[in-house]
Amino acid sequence: MAKELNEPDFDKLRFIRVFTPMHVPKELIEQVRDREYEVEDWYKYQEVICLRQTDQGPQLNPLSMLYVIADEGNKVVGMFWCEVDVLSKTLVIQTFSMKKEYWNKGRAVTLAADKAKEIAKECSLKKIVWITNYKRHSLKYGFKQSKGTIMEWTPNFDDITDTNEINEKKENHEDVVHDTDNVSDQI
Repeated sequence: MAKELNEPDFDKLRFIRVFTPMHVPKELIEQVRDREYEVEDWYKYQEVICLRQTDQGPQLNPLSMLYVIADEGNKVVGMFWCEVDVLSKTLVIQTFSMKKEYWNKGRAVTLAADKAKEIAKECSLKKIVWITNYKRHSLKYGFKQSKGTIMEWTPNFDDITDTNEINEKKENHEDVVHDTDNVSDQI
């Protein structure tokens, strides 16, 4: 099958690990859907976590990896940020973004998944996690739904007294079910 004239050549793309987010074009972060942070905050955070200070000087943080994806002319066309959860031996894909001309029949997702698999293998990790709002899309490319469910709680700091009341009831053993045979009757 012949490659169309304007179709990007994914085989010539390469991942380059960077030590500062200044190499990531702003539009790649701006186009991340459903992000819950400001673009400027992302850059500030990356400046803090890309490097770690050691007695030998600054070193790349082994637990947080930021890559740019460059074409054969060294033009940045994408970015990939992942972190290692050491306790669970999991690679967590935090953010992946490609220029729109690379949104091509799933090839961009395959590119990210292949890089994640490479890192996981090099680091002897057990699994890769990618939190997404587009489950059906990820399922098409080899990801499966996790056993666990991500739960979210947004604190309402005006309700602090309610939380204190709950804690007081727990301390006083109020509203505690003691008869385990009749739990469903008491709920």
